[in-house]
Amino acid sequence: MLKQQLLNKGIDLTKTLADMVAADIKFNNISFNKRTTLNDLVTVAERCDLALRRCN
Repeated sequence: MLKQQLLNKGIDLTKTLADMVAADIKFNNISFNKRTTLNDLVTVAERCDLALRRCN
């Protein structure tokens, strides 16, 4: 389901992107006792993908 939503937005879920998303969620959500919805996860993935594209 997640992969399908990301592919619809043109995002290829690579290991690097998945690691970035996991690190972001761990730092920003879990450490502050917040829950992450599927929509939040997709938003974080979009932002991380944009950052990766800018760096490469």
